[in-house]
Amino acid sequence: AFCSSVLVLESRNIDVEGNTMIDNLSRESLKFLQPCTVHMVLMTTLVVEKLTKGENAKAFLASNNQRGIVSSITTSLLGDLELETCENGHTSETIVRHVECVATNVALNNFCRLRNDTIQSTAQKRQLTEKSKP
Repeated sequence: AFCSSVLVLESRNIDVEGNTMIDNLSRESLKFLQPCTVHMVLMTTLVVEKLTKGENAKAFLASNNQRGIVSSITTSLLGDLELETCENGHTSETIVRHVECVATNVALNNFCRLRNDTIQSTAQKRQLTEKSKP
């Protein structure tokens, strides 16, 4: 597992009354992310949302290196995260870069799917209205 000791909590300390449902569902294998991991993914998601909406969207979508743009903005916003070097010898910068890359890919993929779904539903509505005209 790539750097799991740095990115995932070893044990969860959730004190929820009646947490038997969580225990039954997870079968003790549910992973809980470190707060820094959640922060990196959330920051990347917010950057993608800001770049794909409003006045930024047209320039961002026309660019050739969208992943690079998201990565550079997210890196500057995150600053220096103090992460331990993992058992594989990966430094803090390497871990952040990998998490950021995966989060960027997921966020951009989700954006493309939503955009394609919107385009397809609009086209289907147009086809239905054209067919219903005499």
